[in-house]
Amino acid sequence: MTTLGFVIKSFVHYLRYNLTVAVGVAVSTAVLTGALIIGDSVRHSLEKSAFYRLGNTSFALTAGDRYFTTGLADKLQHDIKIPCIPLLLTEGVAASEGGNNRINNVRVIGVDDRFNQLSDNHFNYGDLDEDEVYISDNLASGLNLKENDMFILRIRKTSLIPLNAPFVSDEGTSISLRVRVGKITGADQLGHFNLKNSQTAAFNVFINLDFLNRLMNIEGKSNTILFTSTGAIGVKEIIESVKNNWDLEDASLKARYISKTNELEVFSDRVFIESPIANAFINNLTDKRLIITYFVNSFRKAEKKTPYSFVSTLDEKILKEDEIIVNKWLAEDLSLQAGDTVELKYFAVGPLRQLDEKSAFFIVKEIFPLSGTYQDPTLMPFIPGLADAGSCRDWKAGIPIDLSSIRDKDEEYWNKWKGTPKAFINIKTAQNLWQNRFGDYTAIRFPASTTNVEKIKEVLRNNLDPANLGFNVRNVKEEALYTARNGVNFSQLFIGLSFFVLL
Repeated sequence: MTTLGFVIKSFVHYLRYNLTVAVGVAVSTAVLTGALIIGDSVRHSLEKSAFYRLGNTSFALTAGDRYFTTGLADKLQHDIKIPCIPLLLTEGVAASEGGNNRINNVRVIGVDDRFNQLSDNHFNYGDLDEDEVYISDNLASGLNLKENDMFILRIRKTSLIPLNAPFVSDEGTSISLRVRVGKITGADQLGHFNLKNSQTAAFNVFINLDFLNRLMNIEGKSNTILFTSTGAIGVKEIIESVKNNWDLEDASLKARYISKTNELEVFSDRVFIESPIANAFINNLTDKRLIITYFVNSFRKAEKKTPYSFVSTLDEKILKEDEIIVNKWLAEDLSLQAGDTVELKYFAVGPLRQLDEKSAFFIVKEIFPLSGTYQDPTLMPFIPGLADAGSCRDWKAGIPIDLSSIRDKDEEYWNKWKGTPKAFINIKTAQNLWQNRFGDYTAIRFPASTTNVEKIKEVLRNNLDPANLGFNVRNVKEEALYTARNGVNFSQLFIGLSFFVLL
């Protein structure tokens, strides 16, 4: 018998066993290959989902609960030569059909034509009118909306002042408006845009950036800047550019000239100036005046009481820790004389806005007339609901106010002198009484003869790191791809699940 014949006879004799092995190998190969293909397909789908979320976005600049100017994006783009896209991100609730259909946790995104640079689809977000919005396809499906349909959008109102800061009212924290669906955007048109790593498509509403600013009663503000970069520009270069180009308003600061005292004042949109900012000025400018102006509940002497007033501060060289000077109006109201003791009551704001009324006692050192440098309404910080009120009975603050205790003479004082402080105490004493986690001072003043705005900006840029105020640059594309590629290994998962089939 030849070798070939032996092989053929052996193959025929063991044909059933050979076919069984062949089928087993084929099934095992199909199962393993299928598991690997499905796992790779899932990972590819996750990467594609990340691309739809971000478009051409590479990096994102955020600043926590702060708002910087949209002009910062223009300065950065001019400096680092890559597209910089400002956004105003907030949250909202959308409802249609009389409220029968409702979706919470809607992402409201203020955009302009620069947002187009994040997509290669040539979809134009610059066409948004003030009375219309673009919505994501999943939101349209959830609310049963079509183009040109109307629906109710309730937007969480952004505030330059932290909502849990002292004296800030939490009333009117949302705005409701009726808007028209301009276009419905799909995933390939940035409809699912989301900076958060999430496999669930966000419910997005895109609105004109300038219009959203006006709704929020702010101007030219954003809280996010996106960057598209495929070259040498990275996180380090963007951070350095921010340090070189940010301005006072990007740090929520403003400067103004006080003619009465010939001083240049720096104050904050957030009412209180945070410690990193204050320290930058204190440590690098020798001639300055630190100011804390606080809203107190009352002054009291024996049975006499003056309700609700502003108290400001003077240098510790002028007043001792337990001394106070009062204006003539307050002295007459309480029958005060030099050497008298006056009780001051105020609210200290604790965790979770817990209010604790406290008292402090001071000895009257001097009584001053309501004229000259002491008669200065600009010492009152701008607190919404207080500073912009037409009368005392219109006050709306984040503390309980007994409007029935306000007298006609208090109204007359407000109408004539607004929030002009009725008394001054030692700056160190004020710090001990009223210092809070939002900041140490309400203003810092410099002699106008030796300091100008450009010098203040220079001190800010040279001595304050934006990161100390919460500015943060993230490589969002790298984060998204890392999450997509390094989560659950679906190939191994499906191979594990296929073990029983193989067995």
